[in-house]
Amino acid sequence: MQPPQPYRFSWAVNDVPSYDDYSHSDSNDGTVTTGSCRVALANGRTQIVTYKADSYGYVADVKYEAKCPPIPTTTNLANEDERET
Repeated sequence: MQPPQPYRFSWAVNDVPSYDDYSHSDSNDGTVTTGSCRVALANGRTQIVTYKADSYGYVADVKYEAKCPPIPTTTNLANEDERET
């Protein structure tokens, strides 16, 4: 059996009409594999997973980026009621 060979790859999709937006990159130096994945979730957040795999195991870090709309306040709600009348 041959030892692992170093490699590097990445790909991405950003199709605006279908809202598909995701990517993956991965590399290996023959010993350690590192990479990341991004995906736009249906709730408007983006999930980002970065990972490392070596002889000690697999470690992943999962984070979320949010593009949240402003939270309505009672002042905002009162202003909206005034506009409707």
